[in-house]
Parts: sequence; structure tokens; C-alpha cells
Amino acid sequence: MDICNYKELTTKEISTILNEEKMCYLATTDTTNIESVPMWYVFDYSDEDLLFYFISNTISQKMDNIYYTRIAGITLSQHYYYRRLEIYKTIIANGSATIINNIKEKLSVIESFKNKYGSLTNISCDDISNIEVIKVTISKITGRKYS
Repeated sequence: MDICNYKELTTKEISTILNEEKMCYLATTDTTNIESVPMWYVFDYSDEDLLFYFISNTISQKMDNIYYTRIAGITLSQHYYYRRLEIYKTIIANGSATIINNIKEKLSVIESFKNKYGSLTNISCDDISNIEVIKVTISKITGRKYS
């Protein structure tokens, strides 16, 4: 595989990967260090903005970073074989992260997680005081296919 030889993914191909994958990496920074953690996600288009949502505990380095800089990066990848050819697809996005404080919006995101991940979530909507919902508004997203 030649990493300099790639094809840009179309918007439709990026959308397909976002729908298929269950996990991505969320990167945050405090301007000197980068924290990149694997996370479940849901996404949505709202007023022509691509929005990613994440659920987190209230105390973590990524939460501190979001409060400090609001900078977020997201990466997803797929790796598979097609007719003995090794294929890699990567998506990289960056944007601005905020913490959702509106209870209705939080509950709506939690329901989206339950719909996507089913019984794996174990999230109770009765007590969401120890749950933070992170919203990342994407400013740029790109995708590449390497083979």
C-alpha cells in the first residue's frame, strides 16, 4: 500500500461510514497536551451543521480540556480486505466542543444512544447528574481511502 496514493471520500461515503461505525476517537487539548480517547458517538445534521454527540462522566481530562479550549478532533477508520486487497478508510474532523446543559437536549441525546447501542448503554434517564453530554459542531471533515 502506498500511503501517498489515496482517493478522497465523497460525502455519501463519509456518511455511510459514520452510520456503520460504532466507535471513534475524540481528541481534546489543553494547548500543550492532546488527550485522545475511544468513544461511542451519535451524530446528526442540524441547520446544515454536522454535530457529533458523546456521553462522558463529569470528571476527566477531556472534560477539563473542553472547558479550557473547546477544541475537538474526531477520527474514524475502517480496515478490511476486498478481493485480497487491503483497504483503509479514514475520516478526520475538527470542530468546537460544548457541554450540553439543557435537560431536554441531554435526554434526547441519551435516547439516541439507546437507539444506536441498545442494551449496551445501561444509562438511566432517572439520574443524569453524573453524565455529561458533549456536542461537537464540525467545522471541517475529510475522508480518504487507501488501497
